[in-house]
Order: sequence, then C-alpha cells, then structure tokens
Amino acid sequence: MVRIALSTLFVLGFSMIYAQDSLRSKNFLSFSVGGSFATGNYGSSVSSLQGSGFATSGFLYQFEYAGFWSKHAGFGFEAGHFSNAVNLNSYSNDFAANFQGLTPPNTVLVTSIDNWKATYLLGGPYITLPFKDLIIDFKALGGMVNSTIPGFTYIITNGSVITSYPEGKASFNSNTSFGYILGANFRLKISTQTQIRFAAEYFQTYSSGGKSVELTSPVILTSPVITSGHQSIAALNLSWGLAFSLGK
Repeated sequence: MVRIALSTLFVLGFSMIYAQDSLRSKNFLSFSVGGSFATGNYGSSVSSLQGSGFATSGFLYQFEYAGFWSKHAGFGFEAGHFSNAVNLNSYSNDFAANFQGLTPPNTVLVTSIDNWKATYLLGGPYITLPFKDLIIDFKALGGMVNSTIPGFTYIITNGSVITSYPEGKASFNSNTSFGYILGANFRLKISTQTQIRFAAEYFQTYSSGGKSVELTSPVILTSPVITSGHQSIAALNLSWGLAFSLGK
C-alpha cells in the first residue's frame, strides 16, 4: 500500500511538470535525521518460518544531493544509514520453538540481540515542483545497500534456573544487495538559500548473511543451531533536517 501511494505521488508529480512555470529550481544539499518504521514481513513478529523480521522502530540519518538541468527535472544521490530494534520477547519465543537438540524441560532463551542495520548509497531521477515558499521533490532512487542481520546471545534454561551449559552467541556477515527508495521531499523556505526539509520514503532491500560466529555447547546439540539468515527489509523512513540551495 505504501509503495502504491508513493508511486502515485511520483506519477502525479511528473504529470504536473508543465503546470509550474515560475521559480527556477536550484541544486541542493541536505542533512537529515529521523525515524525508521518497519513494515510488511520485516515488521511482523509472527514466525521466522513465515518471513517475519521481528523489526520495530529505529533511527536514521542521511545526506542528499540533487542537481537540476531544468526547472522540474534532475538527478540526485542519497547516502544514509538506518537501524531498527528487534522485538526481543517474540524473537526469543520463535527461536526456542525452532531450536533443535534439547530435551524438555530444557529450553533456550535469547538474552540480548543486536539491531537490524542498513547503510546505503542510491541515485536516480528527481521531479521537482517549486512554489513560492515550498519546494516538493519526487524521487525514485536505486543502488547498493549493505545490511547486517542481527546477532544474538542465548542461554539454556530448564524454565526456572540457568543450566550449566555455556552461553551461545550467533552473528552474521554483512551483505550487499540492490535496494530502492520511492519518496518525496517537502522543503519549506526559511531564507533565500536555506529550507527546512521533511522527507517520507519507502525503502526496500533484501538481506542475506552467512553465519560468522557461533559458540555453543557440543554436549546438547545434535545439529548446528543456525547457518545463515535471509530477510526482506521494508521500512517507511521519515526524516527532518536542513537543505541548502547551491548556486545563484
């Protein structure tokens, strides 16, 4: 639904290019921070077997540059990073349900888990609509995303006390894949060269990482706990910051 809405906005902006004839667009550079909100399976906490990522909200920061060769069309780049926390309780319950090699009443408990992390560099076309005090930029960007599946630490327990088995830890190699953004900037002018920037962006990529480190007890396990991780990452990223017009 988010992708459809943003795609519609982008098409609408393209169709309005010839309706705006005033205020020539300028190149701009911006820096913003904000929040990242997991969507779809990425934000689901149902089951890893059904593609759940157990991701929740997080933070982001980003840099953006766009240059325009006409009043309404240009090309730009965005570099940024976002991190989403993980629903620890739901993840622990799911991990315990799929854990092999234990005899009841022994079970496994995830005690800590890292965040989902993604760093990206994307580029693509911009369509801008300049008004007197407001500039709206529609953008469709694609490029490289380096993402990391959350590593975690777990213990073996019989439900009331921790057993003598050693603590386990799993972490994953980072992975680089294609990702894209569909979004829009709203730049409110506060001076000739400066604007307050708000952006709404739908972000999509896919993360796949092999096991990097795993420490477990060989006494109780009949097979490796985890060998790799795979996850579709989708988030609605909202950011606020300052944009600076370049040139005269």
